[in-house]
Amino acid sequence: VTDVVNREEADVINGSNDVSGTVTLTSVTDLLENINALSTTAGISIATSDLKVTDVTTLSDAQDLDGYTTGEVTPDVVTDSLLNVQSIHDLTPTEENPDGVDLTAALITITDPVSLTQAETANGFSDGLITLNSVIDSYDNLLAIDAIPSDQLTMADAAVQVTDEVDLSKINDLRADTTGN
Repeated sequence: VTDVVNREEADVINGSNDVSGTVTLTSVTDLLENINALSTTAGISIATSDLKVTDVTTLSDAQDLDGYTTGEVTPDVVTDSLLNVQSIHDLTPTEENPDGVDLTAALITITDPVSLTQAETANGFSDGLITLNSVIDSYDNLLAIDAIPSDQLTMADAAVQVTDEVDLSKINDLRADTTGN
């Protein structure tokens, strides 16, 4: 099958297959749960499929998906720790290894506290929005994180921890940058 299909469509095609062969899908776009189910559905092969996941993916999910196929895996949304998102990013397809996990357009949420340096690193993972759940750094570095364009990276709802001494004025500046605590 050369069109992009989801699990429901693949199951219909498989059910209509009067031949005892395998239905080989070239491209699947669906929820993670449905792609996982297709990976073990008798009569259907996603071994060479490009897989696009339309809901939240973690490192564990990305590794499983990458193991199902020699094609490219494209998650729409990734939520995980910085280290785990870095590990997913390390699976980026290259010219030498065209399969892998492509985060180019993914919306990414980093779940653990990050510093300015880590936020800048995370911002390079995707052209999609990077959301920080928690930030920890010096006052000046926290302001630098907030200065990254909000269509690239946001700490609007992040919990904020300042590592250096600040006065009430600086605390109020930080409160204006986030709704987190």
